[in-house]
Amino acid sequence: MRPPWPSAKMRSLLLLSLSTIILDNLRSVHLPTIDTIIELWPLCFVALVPVFLAQQQVPSIALIVFPLTAMLRCMIQGFPMTLGLGFGLLIGAAWTLLVAADLSVFAKDYPRSQPLRYSVMWVALWFALSSQIGTFELLSLPLHVVPWLIQPASVVGVFGIELLLVYSNLYLASLLTASSQTLRKGLLKTLCVLLFWVTLSLLLLKMGHSVGRESVTVATVTPGNLLPYACGGRKEIIHVGGRLPCNGSVQRMLELTESVAIDSGAKLVVWPEAWLSGFADQASLQLFLHKELTPSVRRLGIILTVGVSVYPSQNIAVTIDEQGQVVSVYGKQCPFWVAGERNTAKYGYPLFDLPFLVNSVRPELAVANSSVIGKAGTLICYDMDFPSTAREVANLGASIILNPSNDWSAMRNHFGVSVFRAIENGIPVVKADGAWDSAIIEGSGRVVASFQSIEPVERVLVGEVPLGGTRTIAAILGDLLSMVCFAYVVVVVLVSLRGVGEKLRTVVEGWTGRRRQTLMFASLLQRSASSILSGGIFSRTLAPMASRAVVARFFSTEMHHGSVTPPDAIEIDGDEYDARADDVLDNLFDAVDQACEKDGSKISSVDLHDGGVLEVETDNGQTFVINKHEASKLLWYSSPVSGPGYFAPEMKDGKKWWSEALNASVFDQFSRDLREMGSTALPKFRSAEGQQ
Repeated sequence: MRPPWPSAKMRSLLLLSLSTIILDNLRSVHLPTIDTIIELWPLCFVALVPVFLAQQQVPSIALIVFPLTAMLRCMIQGFPMTLGLGFGLLIGAAWTLLVAADLSVFAKDYPRSQPLRYSVMWVALWFALSSQIGTFELLSLPLHVVPWLIQPASVVGVFGIELLLVYSNLYLASLLTASSQTLRKGLLKTLCVLLFWVTLSLLLLKMGHSVGRESVTVATVTPGNLLPYACGGRKEIIHVGGRLPCNGSVQRMLELTESVAIDSGAKLVVWPEAWLSGFADQASLQLFLHKELTPSVRRLGIILTVGVSVYPSQNIAVTIDEQGQVVSVYGKQCPFWVAGERNTAKYGYPLFDLPFLVNSVRPELAVANSSVIGKAGTLICYDMDFPSTAREVANLGASIILNPSNDWSAMRNHFGVSVFRAIENGIPVVKADGAWDSAIIEGSGRVVASFQSIEPVERVLVGEVPLGGTRTIAAILGDLLSMVCFAYVVVVVLVSLRGVGEKLRTVVEGWTGRRRQTLMFASLLQRSASSILSGGIFSRTLAPMASRAVVARFFSTEMHHGSVTPPDAIEIDGDEYDARADDVLDNLFDAVDQACEKDGSKISSVDLHDGGVLEVETDNGQTFVINKHEASKLLWYSSPVSGPGYFAPEMKDGKKWWSEALNASVFDQFSRDLREMGSTALPKFRSAEGQQ
């Protein structure tokens, strides 16, 4: 009779590991009755102890614990649980393989060094993962509420803090299985190390990187809504579980900005990420800024940074100085790819001067050579999750980081990563969110002003922060510590593979020595396989695949279309427009799909996204976009050949989906552009509209 599975021992280990699933997600608690997220930061020192204890008996138990932990995390944060399952399996599999490699090399001969070895492997694993997902999910993130405890991040960075935390978890796990005498000695050592760490952190905080530096008064303006033309005629939109009303106005934002500038003396003001949208290109954005924002900025004598979305996929932050000039255009370096975001406008890390007028304390006497007191840089939202982006801005000489953001209420504290970036580089961060949270943070990590809200709210924050100056050790060393950890893991894996290879070779040699007669069959099999392959059975070429992808994407095509709507266009209601537009997009999709299969096609992929967006990419990386615009009841067309165009559903002379400016239908113009690129034209098709 087979023993029952899981066994009693296995069930006990699973229950023990369940503690990690709960403890890890309890580090940050978002109660529905209060706005503030409760950070139970002491749990960071013990959250992984149960799973490390269980792993001593069953090394592969991480394949169960980490996926369940990640699934619960995604549910709390508003992401699909399937995403957490996949991510957790990836982490669990990687960690299990690393533990197996360590056991292969060291066996159980060096138990005292195991906590340090495992800590190094953990940092290496998360360093690799953070290059894609950032540092938001690190074990150490809840410690941002106690900046006095994490000042060594200015020396070793966030991964140095992570190394210490994981080591504490592993060391405590090893003590729980040791003798009582070893336990007492271990706890005494832990207390001494903790005392040393706190003392070092307080000394670094006391020294300060911004002592004697100029101070400036900064402000964030949170509208708590979106502009109407950014919502496609809807009264509100769903944003990762939260509801954003569409009743915002530029005039209201200017009123809030004027109030904070006059009443509080703010000289640096930050608006949220992508709050201004609906621009077809940067030229139209320039006209809008000159007409709507520049006069107020010049009159108030402030520096204003605003987040802007430009069609089709430009996420930028524009800064206007006190003279009304655009002094910086920054493109988001790290789009939130998990949600399908992308950004085609990347211009490096531009800095701009902070004139003497932004200083909070000005002498009455004129001072020579004092026109500039520092430099400012810009990062957008998810950029702050990556230590390298903030470090790059700091190393270029920035004294402050302005951070337009667009978060959501379901996740844990959003500005935790901003606290770590501020400490790592010794410069303040001004984070302005669109609805749910904003913060003004000193270079020491102290939060000068902040707010959190479950519901979208209108809020203004004001605070005075000293500018950064001296480069920190963490900024100078960069990823050195993480790279050393990663190099160690590479060496361990290579050594373990060598050992596995030697064992495998021994097994194979023994097997081949006993069964040499099978070589004749192997040779015959090889010749047969070669003849099959030469016959071309597997030489079939596959055409590019097309997909009707239903994904969450952010296309900011909303703008005032009164000037582009043809005067001879027939007005139709919204339902009829949706039906006609969906029909023509479906037919265009089918036509492009057929064109992909023909010789001479330059089309590499075609996608019809949810919401009525047809995206066609060519072999050389250029992209055509045809999508619905609900507000104007037009089809918006973007071509790398002929540029932008707008097509009306029906003209008075009976022409369907026609552009007077291009003197063509959307189908004919698309075919013409493809031919000019040297590609096969679209096949003829007929729709319910009777279109050619």
